[in-house]
Amino acid sequence: MYACLVLAARHVLRALDNERVALDSSRKLGNKVVVANGNGVNGHRGSPLRTSSTQCSIGQNGRDVHANGRTKECRRPFPHSSLHGKSLDVLVLSLALVVFPFIPASNLFFYVGFVLAERILYIPSAGLCLLVAHGARLMWLAARSTWQKKGIVGCVVVLLILFSLRTWLRNQDWLSEERLYTAVAHLNLGILTAQSGDVQTAAKIYRHCADLDTSGLKDPRLHESTKVSCLYNLARLLAEHNMLQDSLRVYEEALERRPSHYPAQSIQNMLGELYMKMNNDKMAEHWYREALKSKPDHIPAHLTLARLFMHRGHDEEALRWFDKARALDPTDGMVDHHHAQLHAARGRHAEAAELYRQALRKKPDEFDIVFNAANTFRQINDRQMSEQLYLKATQLRPQEATAHMNLGAILHMNGRLAEAEASYLKALALKPSDSITLDNLAKLRNLMASKGAR
Repeated sequence: MYACLVLAARHVLRALDNERVALDSSRKLGNKVVVANGNGVNGHRGSPLRTSSTQCSIGQNGRDVHANGRTKECRRPFPHSSLHGKSLDVLVLSLALVVFPFIPASNLFFYVGFVLAERILYIPSAGLCLLVAHGARLMWLAARSTWQKKGIVGCVVVLLILFSLRTWLRNQDWLSEERLYTAVAHLNLGILTAQSGDVQTAAKIYRHCADLDTSGLKDPRLHESTKVSCLYNLARLLAEHNMLQDSLRVYEEALERRPSHYPAQSIQNMLGELYMKMNNDKMAEHWYREALKSKPDHIPAHLTLARLFMHRGHDEEALRWFDKARALDPTDGMVDHHHAQLHAARGRHAEAAELYRQALRKKPDEFDIVFNAANTFRQINDRQMSEQLYLKATQLRPQEATAHMNLGAILHMNGRLAEAEASYLKALALKPSDSITLDNLAKLRNLMASKGAR
């Protein structure tokens, strides 16, 4: 398309240049008139000369007058002299806007990254628009008849409609994240698919992402890291659905394929958590400490190690690790969250509630903090606060069936039966076979029937 536009502009400029040469030749004749009447040329007899060049001047009445005194409609030459220089200026500027931004964006001489490349690649659109507009103007000025001008206008209108339609079609890709991510990173698509609950498809996407061929790319470091991140997310997904052995193999693969610049502590810490789920405390502690060797200030490793000591009943050691984590980052609400879990596990719900208040101030939109805080406030019989937090949990994760079930339970306890039923039904829509929700719903409907609420 760029080539066609450039050739069209060049054709118009060449036509203007040819007309300038013809006009300059006619001016050299001065007041002499070339008459194609067959009687002679400039007063001399000779062979008839076939030419349409006739020198014209403008009379006092504003009409065109031939050199022989007769009036006749005379076509003026195209006023190209000033336009020709301006056209060259516009053409050079347009081509510069079209071509030059591609040089850094192509990574031909050095790597600039996609952030810069995405932004400078908007610039050629300005050059293209300038080129099209100026070319249309030149063709309009060069047009000799009305139908030619109408044709030019029609072509410009069609071009605008086509490009507007293309923009509208491209905007359809942004209507939903599913449509958008089909054209970008498999990692993001996998995360989105996993959040929607389609575990099998998400696992396939993660595996495909991890097996992509990244050879010959300008930034192999980034792509190798992304492939390991896909394995990391795949292993987490499998662990969340109790496919522990499969998750273990994927974590080990991620650790083996990890490039030197990829942080090992995240994988090592997750390996420790996986072994905790498998009731292998010894291996869990090994990987937690490996994570701390890789990054001594890794707060998640401090917290998971503290939880390990909680599990073993070594509360003092657990508190020591919580204090270390809090010293590293006093603003991290997850430290208060895990510390509160220690108190809640020991039945000290008042202390846990106080820690959750601190955690909620630091991270008010963290689902795990909000949900577990709601559980704790329910334990200390603060049903109003518990209801507010369960409601917020359903807003943070609308696809979490447990959040809807617990919201229904607290509404049930607070006597808001119709709202409780709606929450139970939402939970069952997400997890139809959940026995606790089914049992609670049956009890609720019996209560509503006894009160005549239905």
